[in-house]
Formats: sequence, C-alpha cells, structure tokens
Amino acid sequence: MAELKLTVERLQIGVFVKLPVKWGEHPFMFTSFKIKSQEQIEVIRNLGLKHVIVVPEKSDKPPYR
Repeated sequence: MAELKLTVERLQIGVFVKLPVKWGEHPFMFTSFKIKSQEQIEVIRNLGLKHVIVVPEKSDKPPYR
C-alpha cells in the first residue's frame, strides 16, 4: 500500500490521512482517518503540521494538486 507525504494545503474531504503526531497531540478519535468535513481540515492545519501522510487506496478522492 503506497503512502504519500503531502502538504496540508492539498487536503480535501474524502482523503484518508495519517497524522504524524502521537494520539494525545490532536483532538481526533484516531490518528488515521478519512476526512469528512472542512472543519477537520482546518483543525489539521491549526495543529501546525506542514505535512501529513495520505493513503490513496483508502481515499475517495485524490488530494488537490
């Protein structure tokens, strides 16, 4: 399963992400999940992360180019 390191600016709803932080360092239930709302994207961006890991095989859509 190929994983891609992408900037947070390229995230969109439907993309499956793995956050490069420990479980207690973010407000989500899991560290890996499919983005379901614009609010989740904003929370990820506000964590101060520059990159996240994206799993294309588990995503509904590709990330923005």
